[in-house]
Amino acid sequence: MAKKKKSILVDPEQRACAICGRRIDLEWHHVMHGIANRKIADKYGLALWLCTPCHGNLHSSGEGTGKDRALMAFAQREFEKKYDHALWFSLFGKNYFADEELTLAPYCLAGGF
Repeated sequence: MAKKKKSILVDPEQRACAICGRRIDLEWHHVMHGIANRKIADKYGLALWLCTPCHGNLHSSGEGTGKDRALMAFAQREFEKKYDHALWFSLFGKNYFADEELTLAPYCLAGGF
């Protein structure tokens, strides 16, 4: 039996790519990545569905760039609605709101953000 997906970013039962809206070939993406951050992402629900092409493009474009940083800022915004900034900063040590010029709008065709 598959482990139930947890997310504060999207409804995991609504299986669709958070970037393009595609409903097939989906993969669970931890927005906060790296070995330690994946565990934190699982604990706090900082993950969402991406289709294989969008997931591949995200990782091939490089961690910490464009879409990746925009997703991190989105995750921070949603996390701080539920918890607070002090906890975010104690967990991740970075304020992604410093990148306010980054927006998900050019990346998200699905309207999920």
